[in-house]
Amino acid sequence: MISLNPGAKNTRRGFTLIEVLIVLAILTVLVGAVSWNFTFTDQQRQRVLMEKLVLQVNHAGMVSTMTGRAFGVGFSSGEYRFFEYRLQDNEGYGWSVSERRALQAGRLKQGAWRLIVDGIEVPLNAGQVSEPQLHIAVDEPQPEFEISIRPGESPRVIAGESQSARLAP
Repeated sequence: MISLNPGAKNTRRGFTLIEVLIVLAILTVLVGAVSWNFTFTDQQRQRVLMEKLVLQVNHAGMVSTMTGRAFGVGFSSGEYRFFEYRLQDNEGYGWSVSERRALQAGRLKQGAWRLIVDGIEVPLNAGQVSEPQLHIAVDEPQPEFEISIRPGESPRVIAGESQSARLAP
């Protein structure tokens, strides 16, 4: 109840509608700024996955140089795996999935990737990866390769010699 007496104390408690709206607007701006910094877009996630793959390919190249062992990377439409060429239970040498922690399998965006080795597009396996399509070995000439997200998905590309991968700008 509003008093007509100017000397009377105002006993009303609470905030006006304008004050509440201003506080809500400030909170909305702050929440938007914080969530914008911590939310990855699909393209940013793909870039992080590609950076991880670059590091793993470079690591496999270094280990191959130090140990003389061949490594390989196999791709399917939804994942990749690293392989080592080694003795298989006294049955001779062959490819087996790498057990090294730094060369663990990774996930790719389903159906959005392509692999090009020496200028030829390599078909990705439909199911689980069973052998490598990209070989990383010390005693062989290293092929030029490119791993990219299909056109329209993202412009990011990994390219280079298999012992020296990089993420293209």
